[in-house]
Amino acid sequence: MFCFRCGNEFDDGANFCPKCGLISSTGKIAIAKAKKVDTKPRVSRVGRPFSYIGFGMSLGALLATSLLFSVLQAYQNSHNAADAIIYAFWFIMLFIIAYALDGVSLAFSIIGLKKSNKKAFAIAGFVISIVAIVLGLLCICFLPTNS
Repeated sequence: MFCFRCGNEFDDGANFCPKCGLISSTGKIAIAKAKKVDTKPRVSRVGRPFSYIGFGMSLGALLATSLLFSVLQAYQNSHNAADAIIYAFWFIMLFIIAYALDGVSLAFSIIGLKKSNKKAFAIAGFVISIVAIVLGLLCICFLPTNS
């Protein structure tokens, strides 16, 4: 086989001209086959664990936030000081746990949104975390005052 560009003779099975580097007809076929193999859509699974963790933690944060309302109700119905102190302690602990889970689940959900091509769990985790944050803030608004 002869090169079309420089006229150099090379083997029939060669993909490139050894002198000028021009792709031969067999090289074009090999490149076309390689492109067909390489052009398959690749699924990014890097962000999926972040999406799943963010979703699970947001559910935990929502659970902790819903427990806040139960503890708040029990605190408002308590009639002695010892029970009120215990309920106040649990309220504060659940509040810290809920907002820590919210922050981490938001971070994981955002990472999942950026790195995964399947974003359903990441979006659900993000939305549930925002709902839990809003519910927690509503819970603070209903705290009893000493007026």
